[in-house]
Amino acid sequence: MSMFHGPTFGNASARANQAMSGYFVTEGSKFKGRPLTTLPVVLNRDLSRIINSNLQLKSSHDLVHLRSIAQQRDEWTKLTARIREAAEASQSEH
Repeated sequence: MSMFHGPTFGNASARANQAMSGYFVTEGSKFKGRPLTTLPVVLNRDLSRIINSNLQLKSSHDLVHLRSIAQQRDEWTKLTARIREAAEASQSEH
């Protein structure tokens, strides 16, 4: 079973979604130091591992696009499967 659930991810009023939306609001300078491991950073890294995909999570526009995919159960299931396969392939390389 996937750890990403479409209906929750697509619900803009959920607290997690409010936090994700707030992440992309530019205020001041970003923290400079060790690599960030926030949810948007980790999700973007996971999306970048998918071969032949232009999906990313670097802006509020990208977040809206992923939310629209989350509303389509079959598409979301396919996407999470592709993320899982890419992660497993990456693990087997190391």
